[in-house]
Amino acid sequence: MKVVLTAGHCLKNANGGVIIIGTNDLLSNETDVVRHYVDSSSFKVHPQFNIHVAYLDVALIILPEPLKFSNAIQSVKLPSGYLLDESFAGEIGTVSGYGQYCDTCGSSNLLRFTQNRVMQNKECGKSFEIGLIPSENHVCLSTVETNSGNCRGDSETK
Repeated sequence: MKVVLTAGHCLKNANGGVIIIGTNDLLSNETDVVRHYVDSSSFKVHPQFNIHVAYLDVALIILPEPLKFSNAIQSVKLPSGYLLDESFAGEIGTVSGYGQYCDTCGSSNLLRFTQNRVMQNKECGKSFEIGLIPSENHVCLSTVETNSGNCRGDSETK
C-alpha cells in the first residue's frame, strides 16, 4: 500500500511535509514509526473538491514506497457495496486529531479522540454554517451526549 487517504482541505495549499505513520505520539522515537518526507507532487486532491461547501473533500498522498503493515500500521476498511447507501445515523463514530483541546492549549503531540453518535443529515444541517449543507457524502457526529468533538486544528496540517 502506497496511498494515504486524507481530507482535501488539508492539502489544498500545502507545499509538502512529513507523513508520520505507526504512532499516536508525533515526538515518538520508537523504531516502528515510519516517516515519509513528501512534496506537493505527491498530493492528489479530488478535482471537483470545493472548499466553500466541503464537497468531495478528499485527497490522496502517494508515498515514495509501500507501507509495511504491523501491529502499529494497518489499513482501514471503507464502506463498499450496499453500505455506500447507508447513512450510519445512530451508530457510533470516532473523530481524532492533534488539535487544541482547550482554549489556552497549543496543538497536541498526542493523538486524541472521542466517540459520538452519527447524526441524520437533516439534523446535522441545522448546526452547519450558513451555506454549508451536508450531502449524502457527509458524516456528522453529535456532541450533545458527550460534550466532546473535534478540536481547532484537528483537520489542518501541523
